[in-house]
Formats: sequence, C-alpha cells, structure tokens
Amino acid sequence: MVSNSDREKKARRSTEGKRLFVKKLEELRLSQAAAAKQLGVSQPTVNAWCTGAKRPEPEWRERIESEFGVPRDAWYTRAERTIAQPEVRS
Repeated sequence: MVSNSDREKKARRSTEGKRLFVKKLEELRLSQAAAAKQLGVSQPTVNAWCTGAKRPEPEWRERIESEFGVPRDAWYTRAERTIAQPEVRS
C-alpha cells in the first residue's frame, strides 16, 4: 500500500523538467554520461536529475535549457507553480 507521504514525495520529485529532460536524452540517444560531459557535471548528477532525486540548481537549469531545450521553469513542482502564480480574480 502506498502512503500519502510516499505519494507526496513522488509528486515533489516529478516535474515536467525531469520528464522533458529524460525524453530529450532518449530522443538524442544520449547516455547520462554523455549528457553530463556536455553539461560539465558528473554522471551521478545527471542521474539524480533523471530520477528526480534532485533538481538542477538555477544555473544548471539555464544550461539545460540552452543545450537541450528544456525550459528552466519546467523544473518547478506543481506546488511551487501554484505559489508563484497569484490568483486571478474577475
């Protein structure tokens, strides 16, 4: 049985940036090691981004955007997006 805290952890790790980055690496048939070399980081760092264990810091998000086309704001979680976008009232 999956607990609520497990679901919350998965939701925090699951971002559009992670999904797009992994998809782009697959499309390019690029290994995590090759992506790491291209970006100037270690393979374990790229692995952490691909698995959702960690998210790239803002300067790496910019680099990922320029190298792979993944928008830098795609790495925000749903909760972070909600906080960043003020409620619009009509």
